[in-house]
Amino acid sequence: MDTGTKPNILPLCCDWTTANNSKDSRKDTLIMVLCYIMFWSFLTGFSALLLKGAMDSDVNHTLLWTFFVIGLLFVSLVMGAIMIGTDAVEKVKVAKRQAMAIAKMRIELDP
Repeated sequence: MDTGTKPNILPLCCDWTTANNSKDSRKDTLIMVLCYIMFWSFLTGFSALLLKGAMDSDVNHTLLWTFFVIGLLFVSLVMGAIMIGTDAVEKVKVAKRQAMAIAKMRIELDP
């Protein structure tokens, strides 16, 4: 939502405070760093699990194919969520533009 004002939060800034002297920027940076740490920890653990499964499974690597299919399902679900979210944002933008156009027309028509 664009309210026409510039936000006070600068998430990736070395200055840890914002214009209101709040700690939002520091909090955002900490959240992002923790998310990256969690993400890469998950990837490392999942890769180790795949490697262990590949070494322990049979010649056809059934476990690897199972993880591959689960990965494809996950990617398709994420893509669907992104498409639905993008569509919802576009609908809100269109509704906002229509409301502004109607308000502008009312102002022009009022004597």
